[in-house]
Amino acid sequence: MKADNRCGNGRLHHWASQPLPQTTLVSSEQRDLGVGKGGAKRPRTERWPDECTVFVAGDLHRTSEAEIREAFSKYGTVQNVTSWHNIPRKGAEYSFVNFLEPGAAAAVAGLKRVPVGQVVVKLDAQVGRLCELVSLSEESKRARAEYCSRLCGLLRQFFPACSLDLFGSSVNGYGARGCDLDLFLDFGLGDPDGPQANGPSDDQVPLPSVAELLAAGPDAAAEVLKELPPRHRLRFVCKALKKRLAPIQVCCFISARVPIVKLHDPRFGLSCDINCTSRLSLVNTRLLQLYNAADPRVRPLVVFVRTWMRSHFLLTGRGNTLTSYAASMLVVCWLQRCARPPVLPTPEQMMARHAESGGETCEVEGRECGYIVKGEPCAVPTENRQTLAELVRGFFDFCASLNFDTHVVCLRTAELVERGVFYKELHKTPEWKHFRVR
Repeated sequence: MKADNRCGNGRLHHWASQPLPQTTLVSSEQRDLGVGKGGAKRPRTERWPDECTVFVAGDLHRTSEAEIREAFSKYGTVQNVTSWHNIPRKGAEYSFVNFLEPGAAAAVAGLKRVPVGQVVVKLDAQVGRLCELVSLSEESKRARAEYCSRLCGLLRQFFPACSLDLFGSSVNGYGARGCDLDLFLDFGLGDPDGPQANGPSDDQVPLPSVAELLAAGPDAAAEVLKELPPRHRLRFVCKALKKRLAPIQVCCFISARVPIVKLHDPRFGLSCDINCTSRLSLVNTRLLQLYNAADPRVRPLVVFVRTWMRSHFLLTGRGNTLTSYAASMLVVCWLQRCARPPVLPTPEQMMARHAESGGETCEVEGRECGYIVKGEPCAVPTENRQTLAELVRGFFDFCASLNFDTHVVCLRTAELVERGVFYKELHKTPEWKHFRVR
């Protein structure tokens, strides 16, 4: 430990300038505070005997006076903790701890270091703690559901049978604080699923007046809007939201492969993406929910990997980076095939098990998804007993061995497939394209 000796009122103070030894694994919550004898100029008017006072310095910006009091109470009776703030609202620069007993102050000053905060020894606990810190709170989840309900109520003035469903990070268990709100809008007009229902992308198609449709009533409005393709109904939704929710910012991207309305409401700090043709998004979300229910290690592992990727700018969905969903499925693939023994079943295994049990069928966008939509949680117990720390290391070893230039991760079977072979099979089995990371 390196000590920096500084003088104040003729007394010597010890400042700790280095962290704990690297052999000790600590969480970011632990602070290591340097201590020395009191006697420097105090920031307040109280006067305490110098022999009962300890000067405290170190990483105090994230340390409250209550934490300092608790840390030093084990050495004696703490009568007062006084902190000096050189920069307002930036935390304490240094503090004075006043003991009742002079012997306690002398004992603490001889330690030079006092750790403050909880020590986390296992990586499993740190991953769990990270999951708690970055994930959406229950209050935030409720607020998002209420906001979705409000939007749906507004849209039912024009589409009385419509529904607005949450999907993606807000409900699959992996949502980070501040993540976008993904919504699927079913107009309730009997449209076929899939991009083929979009209609022409010409944005010059005339739209009816919002005021006239409001005056005509929901049923009459639905009859008028039914004549528009879903792509242009989204344009109308954008127009209606601008009229009915004045402070929000709304724009529509109807020429995209999956047309969406993007909405930002500064009153609630929420950004939303609304689409009306990709019903498979709901199925994908349900699949991840089933995997979360299958094993308690899945969710913290996915949240940890996504947080790490986001901090390294690997989760933008642009260029050679992944989307959040692709990152989640990459972790799932590792848990299906590469972990020994596997932690999760593959979609093909789930499909076979669902058929053997006589489960209901359900077709979404021309694909059989009954094993997901109507299926039960993957309740087959796994024999894998690896810790989260072992799974984290295994996942990064797995990623280091991947070569995305030559192979595609086929999530349907959780196998690495050569690109040439994959695209040949894609013509025979089109649904494969929805189970790939490339």
